[in-house]
Amino acid sequence: MRIARDVTELIGNTPLVWLHRMAEGLHARVAGKLESFNPASSVKDRIGLAMIEAAERAGRITKDTVILEPTSGNTGIALAFVCAARGYKLVLTMPQQFENPANPEVHRRTTAEEIWRDTDGQVDIVVAGVGTGGTITGVAEAIKGRKPACKAIAVEPIESAVLTGGKPGSHGIQGIGAGFIPKVLNREIVDEVIHVGTRDAKPREEVPQVRRTRGSGELGCGDMAVEEAGLPV
Repeated sequence: MRIARDVTELIGNTPLVWLHRMAEGLHARVAGKLESFNPASSVKDRIGLAMIEAAERAGRITKDTVILEPTSGNTGIALAFVCAARGYKLVLTMPQQFENPANPEVHRRTTAEEIWRDTDGQVDIVVAGVGTGGTITGVAEAIKGRKPACKAIAVEPIESAVLTGGKPGSHGIQGIGAGFIPKVLNREIVDEVIHVGTRDAKPREEVPQVRRTRGSGELGCGDMAVEEAGLPV
């Protein structure tokens, strides 16, 4: 029978889907990875499970352990349902930094492998928002290890553009833009940073427009490229 032992076994192996309308007029084929297919509807489900499993392997969790984690959003939700499934107690606090190595590691081991498998290794550009920095770090490190020409594009709120030397500020985009540079982020692996405004990030009929922070011409690898002007993500 194909029945999951518990909800944590349903994490990962999310599908890729071609974004035809969003990529209309571009020289690139653009696909989105539907991390909303995870049990708690977030990419953070991966790291919630990975961090708990890493602590279990290290013998740091017992039946009396109270797990304390700094998080401001979906990581906390992920940890909450993983801990509920395992019977652990959990306390969440507001973060000062993100530095758990299990975060990028699970993306090297799962997310990157899924992207590589589902694209038959033809992925040329990876675009990811930066919250903890774990997704883009893990995915880019793993894929660039096999395909050095692949580009890694980070996305941050224009109102809090700290990755490009700006000042932290308030914004309305949940999940990214913590207002500081996370320790877990490998800045050397990032080729470009794109800014997106809160207004453009909200759901609407038109494709939101973002702007490149530097460079000119086109950004691409191999025979695929993303045009600078009006780049949709």
